[in-house]
Amino acid sequence: MVLHCRPFPVMLGAILQQNTSLGFFPIEFSPLYIGCPSYFNNTNPPIGGGFVDPYGFNSQPPNPKPTIPAPILQAFAATNTSGFDNGTILTQETAANGTTGGTATSQLNALLPLPVTAQVEYLVPLKVVMGISSSFITNTFKPGGVISRELTGTEVLRYWNEIDFTGAEIPFADGGAADNTAITILLRRRVIKIVACIAASQNITGLDATDWAGYQWDISGLFGAAPPTHPSYKPQGTIVGTPVDLYNRKTQVFPKEGYQQLYEAISNTTAAGGPTYHLATYQVLTNGYQGVFGGWEVDVLWVVNQQQTDWEAALPSDTAQALAQGRTQPNGGLGGILSNITQIFQQVFGEGSTSGLENFPLISTGKADYSPGLVTLLSQMAAWQIAQLQPQIQQLLGANATLQTVTPGNASQDAQAGGSSGIPGSQSSTNSAGNYSNRWPVLLEVACTILTAYFAL
Repeated sequence: MVLHCRPFPVMLGAILQQNTSLGFFPIEFSPLYIGCPSYFNNTNPPIGGGFVDPYGFNSQPPNPKPTIPAPILQAFAATNTSGFDNGTILTQETAANGTTGGTATSQLNALLPLPVTAQVEYLVPLKVVMGISSSFITNTFKPGGVISRELTGTEVLRYWNEIDFTGAEIPFADGGAADNTAITILLRRRVIKIVACIAASQNITGLDATDWAGYQWDISGLFGAAPPTHPSYKPQGTIVGTPVDLYNRKTQVFPKEGYQQLYEAISNTTAAGGPTYHLATYQVLTNGYQGVFGGWEVDVLWVVNQQQTDWEAALPSDTAQALAQGRTQPNGGLGGILSNITQIFQQVFGEGSTSGLENFPLISTGKADYSPGLVTLLSQMAAWQIAQLQPQIQQLLGANATLQTVTPGNASQDAQAGGSSGIPGSQSSTNSAGNYSNRWPVLLEVACTILTAYFAL
């Protein structure tokens, strides 16, 4: 019996193509299929056009080549042979007015499995897929030769597209080059309710909207609001090696006006002690690079890991003291080196479980070596945030939820500090940290529902 309601993970990677203006192209990995949703014919080989069974990934191109139905070829026709528009999914209506109509949607939704015969090099294991989706070093250095790819750990696999079935051995990179939040994965499937958990890199306190947008380009880019220049850009004028203007165009799926509302809500709820969140409704915009059809609305609950002072105030005294001491540890120079050596000895001999707290909770995902105390504190703070946001989660999932809609040219009202972030009828919970005993049954049920909403196709 096939159960279509079961949740499943989707991991986002990127295909590296150095000699193109876009540089990186999105690719999805899941237990059900692997592929790129859009079609790009200005690369060598062309990229995208569909998905392949995981057993058929990393194989030689099909032999003999199958015949693609004409309507599908028309749906994936490209506007030209270069530039951003090449990722647009088209129909006859598109050529006339530049908008994607319902015909393309019905054509693509009607896709049926197409049997092919291909020789598989080897079955790509989960650990390789996870490595690809976390290989940001490849995004940074864009290795072009064999030696540089070996030094950076860049994964090279066989790939062929699903339109003309040509392929080659090509390098794969971190999905952050396509969409660091992976929200576009859900928008492709028209998931209408999303909980987006963001591991922020910068404290929003003291930063204006433009400055935070520069640090959090993965969020602001979804609104086309990444600023043209920022101290964090390396090299200047680029994000993950892509010119900022092009990066905004290839990632924008929400109206630009929504970013200011999001910034204000995150800033205000953080200043109020937490939980840091924002709940809003957005009109989805068509994005050909991402393979997202627009013209519908999505509800998003943003949960961001800024400092939660209300949670910290409720910590046991010894835990609060350990956190305070951890934040004062040196993280550079000779003091940092001695501190790291001490931490290694403490971990080897089973002591000192709170190393790495210098910037808590803004912990780099590139650290890749986390002490037990750090992992515990991060998980407990996240659990506290979700527990406090139970009313907002229930509102998000409720059929009669009233949310504020952001549409192009219609800026929203300012969010209120510590309140509902401009969402009528929602309130912040005030239960103390660690008091979850009467909440777990509800939270577990909500978590299962969220996962299903995330991944159910």
